[in-house]
Amino acid sequence: MRCFIDENLHTQLVDILQALSPATEFSHAHHEQLSGYDDEDLIPEVARRGFDVLITDDRRQMVNLEELAALQRSGMHWVSLVKVNVFGMHGLGATTATLVAALPHLLDIHQEEQVPQRIRLKGRGRERSQVLTHRPL
Repeated sequence: MRCFIDENLHTQLVDILQALSPATEFSHAHHEQLSGYDDEDLIPEVARRGFDVLITDDRRQMVNLEELAALQRSGMHWVSLVKVNVFGMHGLGATTATLVAALPHLLDIHQEEQVPQRIRLKGRGRERSQVLTHRPL
């Protein structure tokens, strides 16, 4: 399976996900020299390059009729993350946790489904209280 990570997600996701699933190829828009493309042009180009999955946090692709049509023609699965309005390590951590938790299921869906799927990932906790508790020893 080949997964394309959209430019609106961090480039470091490639190395993290690749380490967890060596049999899956991950590439980022930046590495493919596809940063700055309009989605209507990007989607067919990503499909032409042989990617099976588009990972993004751009949910507008489902409401923009031209982008949606391009996705439907592409034959790729569309994976959307919940937009994380947290930056730096906290934002990367939340995005990474969501993708890592979903990765085995994405691999299963890719094997099981014959038609491209619209997949929305549920976000992992971003606030400290959502991911851990702590108290003095």
